[in-house]
Amino acid sequence: MNVLIYHKPGPAGNAGERPASGPGWIPAFACYRSPIGMRAPAGRRDGRAGRDRPHRPMRIPRNPRLLEVNARLWLRRAGRRTGSPLDLSAIPDDALSPLSGRFDLLWLMGVWRRSPAARQRALRDAVIRAACSEALPGCSEDDVDGSPYAIHAYEPDPILGGDAGLAALRRRLRGIGIGLVVDFVPNHLALDHPWTLAHPERFVRGEENAHRSRPDDFFRTARGDLLAHGRDPNFPPWNDTAQIDFFSGEARCALVGELLSIAERADGVRCDMAMLALNDVFSRVWGGARGATAGPAPATEFWSEAIGAVKERH
Repeated sequence: MNVLIYHKPGPAGNAGERPASGPGWIPAFACYRSPIGMRAPAGRRDGRAGRDRPHRPMRIPRNPRLLEVNARLWLRRAGRRTGSPLDLSAIPDDALSPLSGRFDLLWLMGVWRRSPAARQRALRDAVIRAACSEALPGCSEDDVDGSPYAIHAYEPDPILGGDAGLAALRRRLRGIGIGLVVDFVPNHLALDHPWTLAHPERFVRGEENAHRSRPDDFFRTARGDLLAHGRDPNFPPWNDTAQIDFFSGEARCALVGELLSIAERADGVRCDMAMLALNDVFSRVWGGARGATAGPAPATEFWSEAIGAVKERH
């Protein structure tokens, strides 16, 4: 399950007001608008020395037409046509112009910095390697990037052009009337994310007995903390990830901070596995039955806090 919270301007044109009727909550994406005159984040410029480019509000229809694009594959294919490697700032016009008038939003999947540890796990996993060979006969290690959902940092990957490349693409998309959508994966981060060492209290902690009986459910960090892998209750854990503790106030606050940073870079957010952050779902998965430790449920939902923070700023 993914979620889209679509903020349609109210009768007075105020961004962020939920419409009195019609679909205010639509499965799959969270779209928000930037107010007129809002300045770009520090360090992100529009090419004019010393001056920030104000973000104009996007006119997103009630039922937007959305195209998902794998960022790395898109660049590789475009690079083959041009004969040289490309980043997001150099996407050819002939790759963008066909989208104009056909789509309202471009969901650029896999823009964030990938995890080196997650890639190594993928390279060692016989099942993943077999699947890669089946999908791409003759594939090599260079073709295995690691999962885009084991996020090492919510920073545009340098291989894609970093912040400057993403900002340049966003400006060009806006020029043809298309908003940019990126991923937010609140349930987990990469198993080598800096927080696993600096802030292990933001993750679900494992118990030694459970680790001995179910070693695939947990991993030990370089400083010795035993953390749980991210998981959906109906499937095996994602062994390249670390499970966020949604009952930790500090973890919630840190995640909201990441979401606000993402909101400065895009016009919409796809919220991956959104239901796993709900108090009742998280309690059922991590309420002690799996040999992991999580505190009591907070009085509020994570999404109420996160959406409220984005609406207040945007």
